[in-house]
Amino acid sequence: QVMDAIRRFALDLIDSTTDWHSLRQNSVRRYHSERIDYICLSRTEQLTVKIYDIRGGPGFLVGPHNHRYNFQTFVLQGAMANITFDERHNDDPIAAMRAGKYRYSPISRQFVSQQSELVKLYQMWGPMLGDAQSYTLHHKEIHTIYVPVDSILLLFQHADQPGVEETDFYSLDAVPPKLDG
Repeated sequence: QVMDAIRRFALDLIDSTTDWHSLRQNSVRRYHSERIDYICLSRTEQLTVKIYDIRGGPGFLVGPHNHRYNFQTFVLQGAMANITFDERHNDDPIAAMRAGKYRYSPISRQFVSQQSELVKLYQMWGPMLGDAQSYTLHHKEIHTIYVPVDSILLLFQHADQPGVEETDFYSLDAVPPKLDG
């Protein structure tokens, strides 16, 4: 029932779209990765609605990162797991990964600095989600997504948080992550 309501909502948004130029202008192919395309169904200051088409077999979509906004993601078709991370600056033996932390400007789509701060990340896998399941993420949470099969996701992106203009990206390599698809 929930899934039918979500699908109807997305189809209604597509049906009600009269500004196809705006839809095309706000949609992106190969977003941060060759595997990710999205269609932006609606964009306002308070709420943006996107459908993500993810293909290319199992794998992580991008490196760990946070956002300027809170959001909720629904699996329309396929499966995914949201993996969160806890950043630790001390010598905590539980922290399994050393990562470079880079500041990123989503507005300019560029890294603010090529220098990184070395941090430790503790990884926490969320459950594998299937059709009609969802998760919610707070803007400060560090996460990435694992997708085991080709999937279609619906995202409700809430208003940008006041004063949050840059986000953090983490890389296990000695260079900033590649985000240009």
